[in-house]
Amino acid sequence: MNNNWLKKLVGAALALAFVVSSAFIPGLSFNAEAAAGDVQSTGFESSTGTITGSSTAASITDEQAASGSHSLKVAPSGNLSWYKAFAVCDDGSTKIRVKANTRYRVSLKYKIGACAARTFPNDIPIYIQMASAKSNVWDAGKDLSSEKTYMYSKELKSVEWTRHDYIITTGGDVSPNLVVSVYCESGDVVYIDDLVLTELGPEDDTGSRTFDFSDSFPNFAAVSDNAANGYTYGASQTGWHLDNGYLHFPTTNKTNPSLTSAVWIQHFGIYDTEFWTPGPDKTFNIKVKIRYNAKSTSDTGYFSIATKPSVPNMNSGALKSLAILKIDGTETDWKVYDLTVSTGSLAEGKALFMTFGASSGSGSFDVEYLTATVFDSTLYDFNADYSGWKRLVDGEDNGGVYASSGVAWDIDPDTHILHFPTSNNNKPDHFTESSVQKFSLYNGSYCKLTGNTEYRITVRYKQVCTSPSKVGFFGLGYETSGDPEKWSKVYNLKTIVRPVEDTSWKTYTVYVRTPASMNNRHLVMTFGTNNSNGQTDFYVDYVKVEKGWHANNNGIAVDYSGVAAGSELPEPDHADGMTFLGWYSDVDFINEFGPVLENEYRRAYAKYSKLYIGFNEGGFSDSRDYKADITKDPLDPKNKVAVLPLNDERGNIEIARYDASDAAFYALRDNTEYTVSYRYLVEDNGTENTVNFQLCTGSYANYVANDKTAISSTSYNSNKAGEWVTVTRTFTTGYLGEKNHLYITALANGATNGAERNVYIDDVVISENAAYADVTVNENGYITTVTSAVGKALAAGKNTAEKTFIGWYGDPDCTAPFGNVMENETRIAYAKYDIINQRFENIGSINAVGAELTADPDNANNKVLKFTGTGAAEIPSYDAAGAGRIGLAAKKTYAVRFRYKRLAGSAAGAFTAGSGDASSYTVLGTGNAFDACADGDDWNLGALAFKTDKEESNFVFGVSGDGANVLVDDIKFYEAGTSSSITVKGDSTINGTSSSNAYLTVGAKDGKLYVLVTVDPASGEQLAASGISVTYDAYGSAFSEEVTKNIFETNDEWDPGHEFDTTIPASAKNIRVNVTFTTTAADNMAIIASSYREKTSEYTTGVRFRARIYTQTAASLAAHGAVTKTGFLVTPTRFMETAGQTTLTMENYEQCKAVNAEATGVIYDSTDLYTDYQVLLKGNILDKMKDTEFTVVAYQQYTDGTYLYTDAFANSYNKIHKAVNVVPNGVTEYYKDEFEGLRNDLRVVQQGNFSYLYITDLHIDYVKSSQDIPSEPAVLRTIHAMVELANTTDVDFIMLGGDIIHGTSKKEVSIEKLRQYVRLFKEANVPVFVTKGNHDANEYSSGYGYPSYNPNCVKIQGIISLEEWYQEMIVPLAGDRIVHDSKNAHSSYYYVDFPEKKTRLIVTDCYDAPFTQNGKFLFEAAESWRMYSDAQMHWLIEEAYDASLEGWTFIQAGHAGTGDGVSSCSNVEEVKSLISAFNNHTTYENKRLGLTKDFSAGTAINPLYVFGHTHTDAYKKYAAQKFLAVNTAHAKVLGTGDDLSKYADWWVRPERLTGTLTEALFDAQVYGYDGMFTRLRFGAGIDQKIDIKDYLK
Repeated sequence: MNNNWLKKLVGAALALAFVVSSAFIPGLSFNAEAAAGDVQSTGFESSTGTITGSSTAASITDEQAASGSHSLKVAPSGNLSWYKAFAVCDDGSTKIRVKANTRYRVSLKYKIGACAARTFPNDIPIYIQMASAKSNVWDAGKDLSSEKTYMYSKELKSVEWTRHDYIITTGGDVSPNLVVSVYCESGDVVYIDDLVLTELGPEDDTGSRTFDFSDSFPNFAAVSDNAANGYTYGASQTGWHLDNGYLHFPTTNKTNPSLTSAVWIQHFGIYDTEFWTPGPDKTFNIKVKIRYNAKSTSDTGYFSIATKPSVPNMNSGALKSLAILKIDGTETDWKVYDLTVSTGSLAEGKALFMTFGASSGSGSFDVEYLTATVFDSTLYDFNADYSGWKRLVDGEDNGGVYASSGVAWDIDPDTHILHFPTSNNNKPDHFTESSVQKFSLYNGSYCKLTGNTEYRITVRYKQVCTSPSKVGFFGLGYETSGDPEKWSKVYNLKTIVRPVEDTSWKTYTVYVRTPASMNNRHLVMTFGTNNSNGQTDFYVDYVKVEKGWHANNNGIAVDYSGVAAGSELPEPDHADGMTFLGWYSDVDFINEFGPVLENEYRRAYAKYSKLYIGFNEGGFSDSRDYKADITKDPLDPKNKVAVLPLNDERGNIEIARYDASDAAFYALRDNTEYTVSYRYLVEDNGTENTVNFQLCTGSYANYVANDKTAISSTSYNSNKAGEWVTVTRTFTTGYLGEKNHLYITALANGATNGAERNVYIDDVVISENAAYADVTVNENGYITTVTSAVGKALAAGKNTAEKTFIGWYGDPDCTAPFGNVMENETRIAYAKYDIINQRFENIGSINAVGAELTADPDNANNKVLKFTGTGAAEIPSYDAAGAGRIGLAAKKTYAVRFRYKRLAGSAAGAFTAGSGDASSYTVLGTGNAFDACADGDDWNLGALAFKTDKEESNFVFGVSGDGANVLVDDIKFYEAGTSSSITVKGDSTINGTSSSNAYLTVGAKDGKLYVLVTVDPASGEQLAASGISVTYDAYGSAFSEEVTKNIFETNDEWDPGHEFDTTIPASAKNIRVNVTFTTTAADNMAIIASSYREKTSEYTTGVRFRARIYTQTAASLAAHGAVTKTGFLVTPTRFMETAGQTTLTMENYEQCKAVNAEATGVIYDSTDLYTDYQVLLKGNILDKMKDTEFTVVAYQQYTDGTYLYTDAFANSYNKIHKAVNVVPNGVTEYYKDEFEGLRNDLRVVQQGNFSYLYITDLHIDYVKSSQDIPSEPAVLRTIHAMVELANTTDVDFIMLGGDIIHGTSKKEVSIEKLRQYVRLFKEANVPVFVTKGNHDANEYSSGYGYPSYNPNCVKIQGIISLEEWYQEMIVPLAGDRIVHDSKNAHSSYYYVDFPEKKTRLIVTDCYDAPFTQNGKFLFEAAESWRMYSDAQMHWLIEEAYDASLEGWTFIQAGHAGTGDGVSSCSNVEEVKSLISAFNNHTTYENKRLGLTKDFSAGTAINPLYVFGHTHTDAYKKYAAQKFLAVNTAHAKVLGTGDDLSKYADWWVRPERLTGTLTEALFDAQVYGYDGMFTRLRFGAGIDQKIDIKDYLK
């Protein structure tokens, strides 16, 4: 096609200035930008214009001109190099400018005036390219075209004026000024003239484009293949020519074109005024008129459309074909051929070529024209060529194109209707994956889908079913292999179900959304029937697939495509009584839809005050029995309804939470009143059998009828058959648990002869019969907002280990009950407990003398009461503004517990309690004396008690001690009983136990609570060998549990006065001290203790028993001689029962199969009063007999043969080590020593350092399937201990290291499990931060509808999304302390700053990248998708690692490891390099992302990376990168960890045993700012100190 070239504009001028590497020509300023769409040109007519370029090699001359009198002359004197110049208009000042993301044509003329000598092919010819630059031609420019216009080559010198066109498309980062670049050397002279820049606008992709051969091809070299002459490779054959309007192209090429690889082949560019560069992801129908001149009739000609993938368009290079045409040698006439070409990933600016070849290596082609038409790629009407497709049965692989799995499908050649018969009863169900029969959609290319995209799919089809089939299933889904031509399972997105009698043509329009994680899969049709003995014939006319979005208004699609971007969606039409509440982008109504986006892809859902299901798009989520379907109303064909075809059976419809195909079930609330109405119609089939309807609750896992709970029922009236009947029911739910799904069930009774009838359901309306209001509640200073039903009372507050809830009040003094919640509630509800806990956080001021409220110097967020010298403060009755003072009643005993910390330089002193006011008060109690402290110390526990004799005024708390300087916090005040000092007296008339109530522990000693007991035997009495025990009730438990503290568990250093201390838990209540006395010396020996020894690498399992024998007892038996033997008899109790024995003695122990363990000389302890003997039973047999009860008796034999026996002790190994004894809401009994020890150790090493509790890999729902052993009870006990530790120490936070869940349950179950543990961790008084593990997205779930875990069945709808993770875990635990990605306010990664300690915690997510494989989530794939997303890497580099924070310490936490042999993210090396650059204060470069960051001026460091995942304890020092990687083993008690011998500097897999301390595992980690890292282990494992001081240098 000829171009109408723009004539040279009068007065227009173009100045080009050329750049060399060492010299620049002064630039010209510009003063105007060209208007959009304007033509900009120059003819170099302004001889006074100053050239802006690289050297004086460029000048305006009158020596040559293509038009006018002047042109630009380039005559360099330097070496071969680029010469760049701005294009400047003829006014000499305005530069020709380009805009971003715009398409242009650049036309210019050139000629060569002189040429330096060259030796080809080694020397590079002269050529021109187009570029752009800023104010200087060398700064931040970019090439605008890879095309090079050659002026000089081996066979051609452009000595005449020659015109050439460039088509350029600028990007978003284009520089503003147009630059012409010339490559030449000394001795070359080049002239350029008549440059015109024309804005073209976007390329037309909708119509046709014809390439003919009426034009000339001045830049096409007629050269031989592979000739490296540098000339334009538009053609690669010497003999081509234009002949009377067509191209004649002789070929000597025998190489066949290839669709899979690039090959050297003869070619000719597709060209009119420019090369055809269609860009990526386009599909064209191409008609080409060709005549093939074969050497012989047996020859075959090869014509293809191809591209040069690895070189610029006009360079010599191999070509890869996009479509190939084979022409038989017998075809000698002109013929029009059809080809379909898909450009795929063809790069922008890449040209397409025709290629030619002949099987004999000799022949020629004539080409008259080539027309490319962008066809409707959304239409699949079976007009394509399917000749290569095979008709194969499922599973067969014979090497054919396996795009279809049917055995007998065919396409009518005239109507192009697909016929697909099937008897396959693998039915395509919603959102499931199955081996259904499929047919890939194809119209010359396969229908490729993209993830997170809304599609509108229209299909016209009919079906013909043969008996006994009842139903035909037509599905739309995507293949899971990534290859549409291979057999694979199909993930179904939508199913259309039609009954057997429905044989008419119907057109369906459905909307589907592809999962966000799915990409590059292909749309297929699927076919099935419900009976393999019958056949269903499907006939499909067409399928149309369109991207787009729509709004869902209760199942009705509303087209809002005309709403402008940035505008809000309007309120839709709706029925009366339905209040519109807004548009949301999800069916759970979490995210408001907001303004329409520029390229909108989301789906909008209308939210209303009531749920309405009209079954227009969906409405039911459980169609597992394949009966429930959407069909036409039998009385109104325009109305859609749900249908259940029934025989003598039950049908169920599980109501969805919205009328949408992607909606999950509607979740009922506990203890809530609902009104549900629906309409039903029972088909009149002439029978009189009844149909019973029920509203039921149930669970997804137990969906059969007998696992549902009926709410209400009704039977249809046979007189109403064929009519719509409305049912309305009101009911109140109780506790539902997992059975919170709502079902409408229908049961047909009494059907005869298989008579079937359809039951139709429509217009389901669900309303909660209560309004809800947000209420601000204050629970002892913790202020939160709860949602509660209007008109009803707030839910009761939570009882804990130390307090019992009394009620809600409307004032902080708790005098006026709060009552029921009101609409638009504005009041604050105050929780009253039986204990006042004053934390001072919400107190503005306090009446005090010598004391004031201030910030804790070690924690600016904590408010404390500071005493300077002797002082007193009137303590408010509630941690709330406006609270009064604590009042005191007459004749009461009160207890006060508190925390205190001595500041540096504090003098000695004591604490006081009394009544009055701060300036004058009566001291009623003094306690907890403290010594002077030079350096200050950590927080300590204090306690005291006092009595009132008369009515007193107000409680005053004080400090006595001039020079005392202490902080006080967390004052707990409550009514108590007697004091902590107890004397238990004996009575000479009794032989038994005497006791005394302590009622409450108030003493404090060494940071522990205690009771001081004095034993006072009466005359003639002695303390019995069974000793002393302390019992108590667990505070706040509905059923008080008595726990015995035997003397051997206390500080049993006895003295003659029998005075000792015993430590008891802080949660203790109703304490009773029991002392056993005896007056019979001969009987004073007993088994007094039992304990166990855990299995370790050094020891086997063991049980130890101790027997105590008093000295007086031995003396009373002196007549029998000396003791000759002491021992123990031990046997399983059942052996005694089998032998018919009730006692165990030396005479019958063999009969009872007992062990006689002599213990003579094995003395555990000895005093003047008694001697304790012990026996240790060892052996792993105890592991297998842990529930077996053993009977133990100790004995002594005397010289005359007399034996003295203790009473029998009977207990099981399990009970001995208290495997199941958990103090409610507190610390497990057998954890307590570890708890107290770790807490004391932690206080020693904290000392203002950075400390936190760290737990990882909880796998709370894990069950060891081989033994059906759940891990969760032990994890629960561990968490209770962890929370208690956080609340009684000064740790900065709790860190959850990921894998909170095991991820093998249904999504709703896993989310509820997460919520349960969130509630547990929210009991902590410190923030809780969490990183996500590889199990936490629930990707190991077996999905929906599968009874057990199956790694090949994981469903996308079972995955916990990043947004759900953010809402369920991060928001409720971390609150507003964290800082997210500035580009993603809901990111699963974040950082937290602790400015008072100049420390930043960076919490990363190793799994925020998409993780799908073949359209599903595979267990095996969990090891391959682990990586930091690009967005997270940008955030780490650009935001998180901030070098401007001088002197700060950074710590990074994640779930996966650091590589080098440990399981880690695939791009972990990028993170390690970032940490290295940050620590070494160098520049970080990420070539993959094109990012750099200079840390050279920084002084901050990151010395620590903590992680989990491996289930192993380990650490590794990265000396060069200057950080320590610390790995913590799994909290889950079951299973073993990874072998890290190739990774770690140190590693171990701690042995674990449920029911012992080793079941627990978490760390208290302390980073010392002096470079000492401390790991204090709770439970299995060891404590560690690791010196990393060198990393701080």
